[in-house]
Amino acid sequence: LNLGFDAWGPFYPDPNPETNTVDGRVFRTGEIATWAAIHDAVDGTGSGDVNASDSTPYITSSATANRWENIIRSFFLFDTSSIDDAATIDTATLSVKHFGKVDDFTQSLRIVTSTPALDTALGIADYDQLGTVAQANDITIASTTNDVYNDFTFNATGISNISKTGVSKFGERITADADNSEPTYVASKNSGVGTYFADEAGVTSDPKLSGTTAAAGTTWLGKRWG
Repeated sequence: LNLGFDAWGPFYPDPNPETNTVDGRVFRTGEIATWAAIHDAVDGTGSGDVNASDSTPYITSSATANRWENIIRSFFLFDTSSIDDAATIDTATLSVKHFGKVDDFTQSLRIVTSTPALDTALGIADYDQLGTVAQANDITIASTTNDVYNDFTFNATGISNISKTGVSKFGERITADADNSEPTYVASKNSGVGTYFADEAGVTSDPKLSGTTAAAGTTWLGKRWG
């Protein structure tokens, strides 16, 4: 008895070598720049999509007054084409396993959309290819638990951005980065987490997307759903 709801997923990004999807990070690091300069840059200074884990998402202030050193952004892509085209997605959860949190600027983590140039690789030109609108509940860095899945429960906007015919493309940013809200400067401080990616052995630490659908026309105890 499932009350007309069916589970889908979990879906994971592909590990290297990628076939359909990718995960990883794009960043500007080693800067001594204004917030606007580092935040609004079109290209990153580097990218990575083959590491099992890395520091992301992240922001770091410079030792130079009112200057910033790092902004690092995450990408998570999932092949969700096997979700029944006729079904209505009812719930969705993006689960990310983090480690090594630090939060000098009292920030949260936000799931956003992403539009990298390729579904199977990340490059520096993808630095500005992340949205700003929350696709799920923000999670404070302080409330995350190291080495345990932290679940982002999708809102209606996030659910609407899940593809039933192709690749669903999301990412993760520090909220100050997503909102373009420069934190009050303190020298050489950080807010961010480490993230496990699909290149971690097995799938027990990989980012994963899962949820339920309500099949159109489902009947339960005489009541029609959908």
